[in-house]
Order: sequence, then C-alpha cells, then structure tokens
Amino acid sequence: MQFFLFLSLSVATTVVSRRQILCTQILFTNEKNKLAARELQRYFTVATNEIVEIQPEVFDDDCKRINIHISLDDAKLAKDDSFKLSLDNPTSISVSASTPLSCLYGAYTLIETLTEIRFTISGDILPDRTSPNASSSPSLMFSALTSRYYSPSTSTRGLQPFHDFATGPDWWTASDYKHTFENMAKLKLNFLGLHNYPSPFNGPAVWSGTVDEFDPRTGFVTTGEPGVYSNVCSGGVWGGVAMNSSDYAFGAHLMYDKECFNNWDNDVQGQNFNSVGAFLREVFTYARTVFSHKIGVGIEAQTIGETRDREGLPPASLTELYAGTFERILTTYPIDLFWIWTGEGWKPRKNATNGEADPDVVGVVDDMMAAHTAWTKVMSKLTTEAKRFTLGTCGWTLGPLFSRSYFDEVLPKSFTLTSINEDVGNTNVQAEYAKVTRPNKWAIPWLEDDPGSNLVQLYVNRTLEYSRSAIAMNCSGLLGIHWRTASIFMNVKALADAPWKDKLTSLELYEEIVRAEFGLSGEGEGDVDVREELAQLLDGIDSYRDDIQVPKPGEDVVKQFERSYVAIPRPASWGPGLVDIAYVYEEDSFSFVNLFDSFRDHLVKRNKGPLHLSNFDRWSSMFHYTESLGKLADTWRVLMLGWGEELCYDELLSLRKQLVALAKNVVNYNIDFTTTVGDLGMLTNNQQLSFPQIFSTSEAVLHASEIRERGICENKIEEIGCFNDHARLFDKTVVVGASDGDFDADVRDNTFMSGEFCALLRLGVGEDFVYSGVEGSRGDQCRCSEKAPSADALVGREECEQVRCPNAVGEFCGGDWRALVSKASCGEIEKFKELPMMGARFEGGGGYEGEGGGKLVVFAPRTMIEVGEGEYLVKASLLVNGNGDGDGDGDGDGDSGGPTLYVRRGIGEKTNEWIKHTMRRNRKGRGVWKYELKLLEHGLKSSFEYYLEFENEDLELDLFWPAGGELNAQTVLII
Repeated sequence: MQFFLFLSLSVATTVVSRRQILCTQILFTNEKNKLAARELQRYFTVATNEIVEIQPEVFDDDCKRINIHISLDDAKLAKDDSFKLSLDNPTSISVSASTPLSCLYGAYTLIETLTEIRFTISGDILPDRTSPNASSSPSLMFSALTSRYYSPSTSTRGLQPFHDFATGPDWWTASDYKHTFENMAKLKLNFLGLHNYPSPFNGPAVWSGTVDEFDPRTGFVTTGEPGVYSNVCSGGVWGGVAMNSSDYAFGAHLMYDKECFNNWDNDVQGQNFNSVGAFLREVFTYARTVFSHKIGVGIEAQTIGETRDREGLPPASLTELYAGTFERILTTYPIDLFWIWTGEGWKPRKNATNGEADPDVVGVVDDMMAAHTAWTKVMSKLTTEAKRFTLGTCGWTLGPLFSRSYFDEVLPKSFTLTSINEDVGNTNVQAEYAKVTRPNKWAIPWLEDDPGSNLVQLYVNRTLEYSRSAIAMNCSGLLGIHWRTASIFMNVKALADAPWKDKLTSLELYEEIVRAEFGLSGEGEGDVDVREELAQLLDGIDSYRDDIQVPKPGEDVVKQFERSYVAIPRPASWGPGLVDIAYVYEEDSFSFVNLFDSFRDHLVKRNKGPLHLSNFDRWSSMFHYTESLGKLADTWRVLMLGWGEELCYDELLSLRKQLVALAKNVVNYNIDFTTTVGDLGMLTNNQQLSFPQIFSTSEAVLHASEIRERGICENKIEEIGCFNDHARLFDKTVVVGASDGDFDADVRDNTFMSGEFCALLRLGVGEDFVYSGVEGSRGDQCRCSEKAPSADALVGREECEQVRCPNAVGEFCGGDWRALVSKASCGEIEKFKELPMMGARFEGGGGYEGEGGGKLVVFAPRTMIEVGEGEYLVKASLLVNGNGDGDGDGDGDGDSGGPTLYVRRGIGEKTNEWIKHTMRRNRKGRGVWKYELKLLEHGLKSSFEYYLEFENEDLELDLFWPAGGELNAQTVLII
C-alpha cells in the first residue's frame, strides 16, 4: 500500500527570495499522514503570524504557490526512519519518506529548517511574537533548505529516564509522560525504557509471579510487595529526612499541593502494581499509537520471586515466574522490549577472579536463559504481532570484567545487549562494544549523573563524543540515561542530533540554542556577535576540560573570549542532593555568571520580547543557583572547621546566619528556573537532604560551643572501648562529612573531629543520648546512642587506631566500621539560645523572593491531546514575593485569587473570542492551581490556544504564562 501526502503552500510572487510573505494552504491526500500536515500548519502559523489552512483536495488558484510533496515512493529510501528534504525549484519543496512516522520526522525537520523554532525534550522554543522587532508577517527561510537525505546512524534512539529520585520519572504524571513522548517525536527519538529496582525498593512498574496469580482478563494482582515511588513524606529511598511539604523552608512549600507530594492524583497508598499498571497502559498506548514509539521495561537479574518466602507463596521455578511476568505484561500494558539488568553491585562487574565459572556469572546467565525459555513459550501462543516483544540485557556494565562481551557469546542472538556507561557517565562507551557481533547492541551514555543531580550539568560536548564512539562501534541503538528534562535539555538535544548530524560540534549546537532561546537571529544590530560570544561562553563551561584557564575578574569582554572557560564547578558530594563539605568556593570559578548576565543589556536594548528575556533569566537563575550552592557548601565547611580553630560562639552563630541566608538564595533561584517536576525534585532534594544535614550539624556545633564556653561540661568523658559498628549500633549520626572526591581537597582537611567534640555534639543534639562514638574511614563520623553498644561487638583498642582524627593533633578517631566509644556526663543543661532554625516559614518575610515580584509556571504543557481523553488539564504554580499570595498572612490563600485562564478556538484565529476561565486552588495554603478544560463542553474540536494571567493592582503585579501572554499563547492540537 502506498501512502501519499501532498502539501501545497501558495506564495504571492513567482520568485522565492530568502524572506517571502506567503499565502499558504496545505493539501493532503492520505489520512495517515494528516498529523504531519497539521504540525506544519500549526508551526508555520506560529512562525509567520499568517493563518495556514489545510484544504484537502482543493487548490486556491488565486495564489502562486510553493508545493510541498510528502510521498512514500522514493526507491532510494529504506523502510526505516529515513527521509529526504529538497527544494526542487523555486516553487516546489518535497519531503520523501518511507513511513508515516518518517513523514512526521521530515515535517519537524522542515519546521526547524525554515523557521527559528527549535524543539527540545522539555518543550518548544518559539519566536517571541510580542517583540517590537518581530515582523507582523515573518516569512519562511527557504535559502536555508538544501536537498539532502536524512538517515540516522542508529535505528533506535531514545531515553532511559531512571526511577529512584524525585527529580526523575517517579513524579511524572500521565501528562508528563505524554508531554515527553510528544517532544521525543519532535527530536526524532523513538524509544523509552524504564529500569525497575528490586527489593527493598520494589518498583511498582513490573510485577513478578506465576500465571495463576493474576486475573487474565485485567492483569489485576493480589500478590507481591509493591513499593511506591519517591514521595515527600518518605524522605525518598536514599537517606532523606521524612517530612511534610509544609515543613519546607523559604516559601518552597507553596509549590506543592500535598503534604506527601508525589505528583499523582491519588494518594501515596494508591500506588501499587494495579494502579501503576493501568497508568502505564494509558501512557504506553499513547506513545505507540500516536508516534510509533517503542517501549522497554524490565527487572534486575536474580531478583525475580525474591519476596515469595516473605509473602508465604509456594516455590516456583525461574521459567514459571518469567512466564507469569510476561503473560501479565501482555494483559496489562504494551511493550517492545523486556530487558534484564545486572545490578549495580554485581560482583563480576569489577572482579574477574573466577571467570565464567563465577557463580554470579552463571546465575545471571541461567536467569536470562530461563527468561528466554519462558519468552519463547509465551510468544508462541500470540495471535497478533502487535503484542510481541523481544528480550535484552542492561546494567551498569556491558558484561563481566573478564570479558565484557561475554553475553554476546552465550546468549541467544535475539537478545539486544545494552548497558549504561561506567563511572556514572564520566567514562566513554565501553570499547568491548566493538567485539559484539550481533546486530542489536545499544549504548547508553549518561546525560547527567546522580552525584550532581542537584546541579547544572552541561554535557553537550561529552554527549556528542560518547555518541560518536558508539556509532563508530556500529551500535544500532543510542539511548541516554537521565532524571531531569528541562535542566538538561541541551544534552538531550545533543544525543538526539548525533545520529543525524555526524559533524555537529557543541559550539554549533549552543549557537543554535542561543539563537532560538534569546531571539538572536542575526537581524538585530550586534546580534551575531552576541550570539557567537554567548555560545562560546556556554561551550566553554560545558563538560570537563583539561586545558582550561580561569578568566580573571575585571577583564573586558574581548579578552574574556580569548580564554578558555572552566567547566561549571560542582559543589555536590552525591546525589540526589548533598552539598560537599570539602568544597572551597573560589570567586574566579564563577566569573562566567556575571559575564553571562552582562549580555542581558543587549537583549533589552534590542527590544527582545518578554519570552526571550524570560528564557535568558531562566539560564541566569540556574547559574546563580549553582554559585549560591557553592557558597553554602563553603560556609558550612568553614563552620565545621571552626571548633578546631577555636571560633567563639558568636563567630559560629554569624556563620550559621550566613547559612540561612545562602540556603534561602538557593531556594529562590531554584524556584525561579523551575518549569518541570524535575526542577521541583531539586527543591525537595535540598529541603530533605542537604538542608537537614547542614542545619542539624551546624546547630549541634553551636550548642557544643555554648556548652564549652559556659563550662557546663568539664571533660567528664569516659572511654569504654572500641566496637565493630557493622551492625549500626548507634541511634543517630550527628555529623558526617560528605565528599565525592571531585576535588583535590579531602573531607579530612575540611572538618574537625575528636572524641571530646563528638561527646559535646551528643549533648548539642538535645536528646537523651549518653554514648558517643567516632568512626569512619576518614574518622569524621560522630554517632550517638542512649544505650551502650553490645559487648559482643567489643574489639581490641588497636582496631580503633586506624585513623587519626581530622585536624585534632595526636588523637585517634576509630576507623572503617570501628567506633571509639565514650560515655559522657554533664550537669543539668539550661535551655540553649534560640537559633535561626529551619522551618516552613521564617518570621519576618522568610518566604519566596524571586525576580519580577512573583512566579507563574505551567507544568507539562502538552501540545497535543487525543479527542478521547475528553479534557485538557492546565496545572500551574503561582508564587508572589514575601508571602505567596499577596494578602500578607503567608498562608497561600489570599483574596487576590489565582491566575485566569484564557482559551481561544483554533490557532491564530484572531476573529475567535478569548474565553475567560477561573482556575481553582488545588489545596488551601498552597500556590498550585488547575483547570480541567473539557473539550466538548467548550466546543474545542480540532485545535485551541491558551495563556494564563495573574493581575493584582495592589501589588502592581501582572504575570503571564507564557511570557507575553496572548501573542505567545500555547497551541494545542486535538488529534
């Protein structure tokens, strides 16, 4: 069967110049390619400010026209994602493709070629139609189009969003998934794969059991130990402090509409194998039917059935368990790949002692072969190809250390072999991929790393390098592991572009981004120079460089750009949100922040519109956020060294107050650049990981200092012995240094510890602890308990003489899992001085204080919706400086009301009326608002556009989303 789509764009003149005003209409002759035609209609309308009509089988002979042909009869094109764009003559453009999907890819590529529009994983970068410099009728840039074939170097291109942190897909709603799938298509990505952690995390995406343990009609299960995804009240699974979102500091709580926030419509207890299965069925079906995306899910090897004993379930073989798992997936949601991961702690990953006889190697291979046996049986019973899926591997390495390509030798050729890069992405794709002979092998570089998941990570250069390495080793697939989207959109774009643009450089990509984001198209005076300089600046702080020179403060712009730029500093110790106590702030390392800000004057002078300025301010906030985090880490370091340097209480208190002010800056800047739930997850990580550690340790030091200065304790400390602490004998860790080793400075150089200090910290905590012990491979961990450690754990004193105390001359501080324990006693301790504590809202204007007086943002603003969905959800966050809502009481529930939603039928249909809708607050005391826009009720049949406004005369505040309001309204297709 031949597909054919004929698009006709009429032009007012017979000669096509570089910039031409168009009279436009589109003709299509095949319903399967209608989406491509409608996307051209939508984005050409946005780009030209002219209505683009779709006129099936009707020509307007009053206009000269440029014909755009999209056809599927090009014999030179393989039946894959390839397509061809060509300017055949001044009045004819053709897009030749082999499938409806590649027609869509061709349409999106044509849009980016002929307009200033750019697509990213977090949303469209659109021209600012409010700018005084914007032409009333911008035209399409036909001179940018040259005839060429587009054929990707890899057949599979996609993303691997990782479940485990609040910054990742744990908090994705159906709208977030669908928004991501839409943007993947625009980037010409075609696969999304999920990892599912085993016990104790019990990821709820994949259930395991036998065929008689689920309902064969619905997939409903009653067995298994389902976990839940990350939520605020649990503190996450990586050591966060459990709290309610109302406990968040500096107004951050206003961004969350639940105490136990997880961004799901139901409560935390509502997350289980059944609810998550239904959820994934909805979003996976959307991805496959609308965009032909492929989906992967899976589990870790040697974990299937691991909870059966605890649940009292009968034993079952690996084959039986995999068969039940596969049958339930077929009933519950559609997939294309089931991959089996080797775990992060899989011993053969780093140990080659026993070779292929290693029990952990044999066990994994047996596990995968059992899965293959079950898969063969289950697939043989299928009567429709649409439900078939294949098997694959994945993990933190391609294969065991003795032979990374070992799985290629022993597993059936039907398996796809994949792995994420080693060393949290800081190393290239494993060279052993070149030895893998099977056609299906996929590399997965890291688009960001979890040690820095609360930092800005510009990895365009690295991503391009690693992608090309994978392509050079004939990898057929290229995916990217990540958590966030908006904060790393440039890295995703590098991954997406690499298989299509083999010579693309990071500098070229940044110049493309700068041009679109900030409106530096080259038309305005000085735009070209500023565009090049900004691109050089961003490229200079991208990835890691060995040949960098830090620019000196005060140099003029010309001299600045004669230098290389240092990569963005990393004041983080480990993800998902710990700052590094060993970090030393150096102003020179952040000279790029003020330099970047200096370019804003050019945008203002050239009358760039509010959309371009808001894009610029978002980047600026990300950079200021990172610098504030660096200052916070450095101040914490100085305070934690203060005891050894004998700083007095007042000096330590002054540092503590600086910590509070810096933490507030971190929160404000984070809120300012927040546009997705991934950015919201960064807020949570700081509130529940970094801040508790910083404020609790600094508070304990202050109390200990007060005790020392007032002479309450006169060294009444009795050492009781050295203990093995493998069993975690203590109730609480008071102080623990944190550093991921990115810096020359060791954590031992940047903290103070001694037995006496730990004993006083025990008192400073203010709980009924009697015993304290110092341990750790660096001797920096102070632990406390009400009861003495068990005598069974007592070891020789010499085992606690492994590590010297940091900056405490001559003293020992235990060792790795060896705690030197003391019992301390004191007189009655009077109430401590009141400190600037962490709380939900600080007295005296401790709330959000962002640029512009407030913040208004819409999360997951989809650009498409299926008519069967019935309603389009608009969910927005509104924050006003100082108290959240403008009424002065700080409860987020003021009389000033919330944002107003304006909706208009069609796209660019200026004769249609804007209809006003009142949004409702999701929860009293919070700044989250929503409106369910019912399609039929509001007469929305094919497309619509909308924007939000919050106006408050008393505050002299008028906020819009998108920036600029009506003229920059969000457009949505109903499909």
